[in-house]
Amino acid sequence: VKVGGDAIVGDADTIATNRATVSGGGEKNTDNNSASKDTKILKPAVFHTKTGDKAQAKPGEIITYTLTYRNGSNIPVDSIKIADEVPFFTTFVEATCGPTPPLITSCAVTTKPPVGARGPVVWTLTGTLGRDQEGTVTLVVKVDS
Repeated sequence: VKVGGDAIVGDADTIATNRATVSGGGEKNTDNNSASKDTKILKPAVFHTKTGDKAQAKPGEIITYTLTYRNGSNIPVDSIKIADEVPFFTTFVEATCGPTPPLITSCAVTTKPPVGARGPVVWTLTGTLGRDQEGTVTLVVKVDS
């Protein structure tokens, strides 16, 4: 007797088909040797929007960007990382965590360039971001002279 199975999984919020088969053993009726079950797979959908505090800035001026993150799915999300980049023609000043939802237990800036440089910025959140919950982090930059 041989027992096997496979799972075919697509992208987020798609159908996964699990199929199991049995063969061998001399069975005459093989029409009932397989079965399948479709399961909807839901993936968390955390996204963020980025807005600046001014539409235009002159050389030497400071721009504060607010990144609002939100869980747009119907399942909670744990251990979130928000990544952004210091924009071209600006340099890093600071990055901070803003108000967090109740089940986010901590927020820390875990990657950042030196002040006056460019590079990636990463905020790491621990705890749980529940369905439709949101919070903010900020990135402050200075326009190049």
